[in-house]
Amino acid sequence: MRSYVQSKHGGASWASVLDSMQPGDASVLRGLLPVGWYPLDLQYRLIRAVDDVLGAGDGALIADIGRYEARQDLTVVHRLFLRMANPGVVLQQSGRYWDRFYKSGRWEVRRHSSTRATARLVDLRPFDPLMADYLGAYIHEMWVLMNADVHRMDASASGGVIRLEGQWR
Repeated sequence: MRSYVQSKHGGASWASVLDSMQPGDASVLRGLLPVGWYPLDLQYRLIRAVDDVLGAGDGALIADIGRYEARQDLTVVHRLFLRMANPGVVLQQSGRYWDRFYKSGRWEVRRHSSTRATARLVDLRPFDPLMADYLGAYIHEMWVLMNADVHRMDASASGGVIRLEGQWR
């Protein structure tokens, strides 16, 4: 997240975001490594702070953050490997990848065909619907980086469940 803020909004922007947060949250974030793990509720508060301070506070920056982080997370080697895979298979594997970074949430992925898949993220505690926009943008960008011809990526959140539906060619 720090990389996104500094590269898209300038080096001083990170300090502005941290200054807008509760002192305890800002202190934790100042001490983290760029690729470190931190609690999910802190991630939500950080995303909202970035959107409030650097955006209009309407959630519009969340998808941009998701796309940026997908580009950062997927190295050139990953991208070359992923180009040989089907987006539905990659979505299924995302569930296993999720467990490396998050302590809650479980993915249920269903491949309907070679060009369509749906996923549900359940048991995510704490829950914040903004994660739907973030994950939808992240996975869409991941598929674009795979050279998939993405026709649709819908993301929604309700009843404590995040739903994704994607279609590609």
